[in-house]
Amino acid sequence: MVRPPWGRVQRAGAIALLVFSTGFLLQRCALSADVPFLTASATAPWIAAPLPPSAALQQWGRERAPVVSFSRRFGAPAADTPVQLELRALRRFALWLNGEAVPAGRSDGSRWREASRFALTSLLRPGENELRVDVTHLSGPALLSLRVEGLGQPLTSDASWTVAIDGRPLGAAIAADDTRVNPATFAVDTPLRSLVVRRDAVLGLLVLGVLGFLAGRRFLDDARLASLPSLLLATAALAWAALFAAVFLEIPLELGFDVSHHRAYLEFLSSRGALPLATDGWSMYQPPLFYAASLAAVQLTGAEPGSAAPWALKLIPFLCGLGNVWIGFALAGRLFPGDVRARALAVLFAAVLPMNLYSSAYFSNETPHAFLAGLALLCAVDLLLAARASLAKTAALAALLGLAALTKFTALLLVPLALFFLVAKLWIVEGAPARRCASAVATFALVFLAVAGWFYARNWIHFGQPVVGNWNLPGAGLTWWQQPGFHTSAYYTGFGEALRHPYLAGFHSFWDGIYSTLWGDGGIAGRALPADRHGFWNYDFMSIGYLLALPATALLLFGALRCVAIGLGDADARRRAAFSFLTATSYAVGFAILYMTVRLPFFAQAKAFYGLLLAGPLAVFFAAGAARLDGALAARGWLAARSAFYAWLFLFAVVLFASYAAG
Repeated sequence: MVRPPWGRVQRAGAIALLVFSTGFLLQRCALSADVPFLTASATAPWIAAPLPPSAALQQWGRERAPVVSFSRRFGAPAADTPVQLELRALRRFALWLNGEAVPAGRSDGSRWREASRFALTSLLRPGENELRVDVTHLSGPALLSLRVEGLGQPLTSDASWTVAIDGRPLGAAIAADDTRVNPATFAVDTPLRSLVVRRDAVLGLLVLGVLGFLAGRRFLDDARLASLPSLLLATAALAWAALFAAVFLEIPLELGFDVSHHRAYLEFLSSRGALPLATDGWSMYQPPLFYAASLAAVQLTGAEPGSAAPWALKLIPFLCGLGNVWIGFALAGRLFPGDVRARALAVLFAAVLPMNLYSSAYFSNETPHAFLAGLALLCAVDLLLAARASLAKTAALAALLGLAALTKFTALLLVPLALFFLVAKLWIVEGAPARRCASAVATFALVFLAVAGWFYARNWIHFGQPVVGNWNLPGAGLTWWQQPGFHTSAYYTGFGEALRHPYLAGFHSFWDGIYSTLWGDGGIAGRALPADRHGFWNYDFMSIGYLLALPATALLLFGALRCVAIGLGDADARRRAAFSFLTATSYAVGFAILYMTVRLPFFAQAKAFYGLLLAGPLAVFFAAGAARLDGALAARGWLAARSAFYAWLFLFAVVLFASYAAG
């Protein structure tokens, strides 16, 4: 059998991935009734009730949606003038004219994207008329888009409409805007203000960075440089241990993202001695491995979950967060074996990555999932770089993916990608016969299903689908939503609020939400008000970190492009496969986070730590970009520029780590 060249397969796969994902996203945004993505219209703008931005949960526990009434008075046209109404509403609506129901003027909202048209001519009365549209929506805000032709000046949905909710007047309607900033974010200092307050410390760290770089150039020989990545890893482990003892253990167990629901899961396991169903509570849909391991850790201390010492519940998230640092070290070692500078930069980045640091402080399944999925990524890279992909390594990869999938659903994204690259490695790169390829696929599938399949089969039996989340729970009273509840293109094309008011910046744009939670605890541990942030972090340093992270973001993007280039153009086919796998995986996870904000258009959905399993690949990308920049500066003999680069790098690393070391 003639096998296609590996390079052609890679290019075809990359194009297919981009085309399919983009087409899927555009199709869902433009056509799906399940995706509340709005297209702006100058002739019939979308309007909403004048409610302030809020982080509060909406609708949970209520089976009836409030009735939002949009009303407008207008004068009748000249006799026999045709009057045509065109209306769209999100979602159900009932149309009233002068207190009377308009014939056929109701919709169940299933086809909300399509405009409904009504002839009003025969229903108007001389003089003043009143048009009212009652809109209800269980899983988002009630919105209206309307235009009336034939009245001389067209009547459109705008601020001239008044709004009432369940008969309670609220005032004039407002434009439906998914980029409104939560005014609560103005209650705390801005990054620029924090920079002014801490300017002496910042200047001192910059000077130390320059002096350290110059001293290193003089005193570090090749032997010492070769040990630098391992030395940085050991230093990171000691620093993390000190952070755990001095700060993380002091943070009450009540603090963290959805922590009360995570602890409720643990209590359920302990008291019932059985796994919960997704409908048993807010977070009961989560896979059970982390909670079972946490319960075992608590039982080893002889305590009950409700009275367990903080360290018993926090040790697993912490150790897994530290494990993510090691994964960055190990990935860089496999991918850049001869580049000490890149490996050292990868360790440094992984050690101070904010979303990994603060996630490790809270009782949550985020870092355990990221660690297990990161181990799977490392195993896959090792398998792709190996001269021969053995069945033992294939089974190990499948087992790690199964364990990760038993910790959080996100790991399921890795399964088809890992299987595709495994088959491509065997069939094209190694030239393995079909029997060996089939044996590897069977081994992978059997091991993964043996480890994790039972949980997803259980969901299928009970709910008719393998993946159940708290956003699609069956049963009355289990519907909920958060603002804004819809999205427009403006939410995905804006950025900058994270540099002005980073805490809860996800209200303003997708990129602000990702940036603010990647480079700091921008979600403020799940709290609703920035003024109520807990006092265990140093928010001055954290805020400054958002400004210092701008160059780091540029280096990340540059490094990712370098890794794409290596994946498509390196002379070693196995190395191309490894880099292609990491970049494809990173794209898939990033796309999934993007799509989930479209499907679940809530401000809190745009969180970088939903992609924490990419901590290792991100360290590789940063190292690739930063090492290339440093190498270019060194080749040109630009000592001053290199000094500035390392001064920034030192300041960046210290400020990010110190954000979590002192309150």
